[in-house]
Amino acid sequence: MESKTIVAIQQDEETIKILSKLGCQVVEAGDCIEGLRLILRHQPILVVSIMKMPNFNGIAMAEIMELFQIQTPIIFTTTSVKDQKRLNDLSGNHGFILLEQIQSRLLELATKKLSEPLKPVGHLKYMIRQREWADLSSSADKKRILIIDDSAWVKKACMMSLDQLDSYALFSAKDGLDGIIKALLIQPDLILTDLHMPNLDGLAMSQIFFVLNQAFPIVFLTGDTNHNLSEKTKRIGGILGVILKAELRNQALFHQKIMQYLDDSEVNHDEIVRDFQKGNSELLAENEKKMFLEGKGLCTPGTEFRPGTHHIAALRKGGGGLGDFFG
Repeated sequence: MESKTIVAIQQDEETIKILSKLGCQVVEAGDCIEGLRLILRHQPILVVSIMKMPNFNGIAMAEIMELFQIQTPIIFTTTSVKDQKRLNDLSGNHGFILLEQIQSRLLELATKKLSEPLKPVGHLKYMIRQREWADLSSSADKKRILIIDDSAWVKKACMMSLDQLDSYALFSAKDGLDGIIKALLIQPDLILTDLHMPNLDGLAMSQIFFVLNQAFPIVFLTGDTNHNLSEKTKRIGGILGVILKAELRNQALFHQKIMQYLDDSEVNHDEIVRDFQKGNSELLAENEKKMFLEGKGLCTPGTEFRPGTHHIAALRKGGGGLGDFFG
């Protein structure tokens, strides 16, 4: 019989001993990025995580778990009772405990969370076109390019332009969540993604790939000539650069840039993979809108949102989730 697992993120020895009394294997993580990767690998029955952490905190981790429809309950540990209200924006079966209460309450709270029924989840619906299936089965000698954009016109323009070269296996996705699924399935050599999309934009998607240790080379498509990708944003190794949508009208220039980015991704592949494997949260983007920072949750640059709910509510409305991949 397979042993049950608890993932403990940045917890001290005293907490680990208490969790061991539940008769489960306790797997430890030093931060929430490592913790999320362990959660996907071990499918634990419980997560005990520190709530506050620089760059990628426990709340951001919980939001991504909800995005993926991972139902594992989380007990957050913190020093302030004020942090408890932040759980109101999460729909999962999560608990809260002060560090000073761990000795007296953790075992009881963990037992309670494990006994509570899990909420039912939906299933992600996505479509692989007939040609895409053909390309998946016969593209061993071709580079795979995934084009992600909520604009049907932009996707069609990119696909038609690149199809003329007969050098690439081409795939498309309608938004960031669909793009994550397609990328995990086809393992593209290059992703062209809109920078600004509803539900899950290109920047948030690129950082989720980093957190998941999926080192896909990414080029942003944007119509904004004043896009202002900061140096800190570009520190994520998988982000190679930007193509303006107006440049699609110049096919020779567009083709040249695609070939150059594919060459760059090959040259930098090993370095990109090493950066992703380290999972350093300091490499996550920090711009004027912030992405995975304390109190912000997942946000789309340039939009108004209520912390912790912006993407999750929109995605739930559409029935999205990655449970079939990670369940």
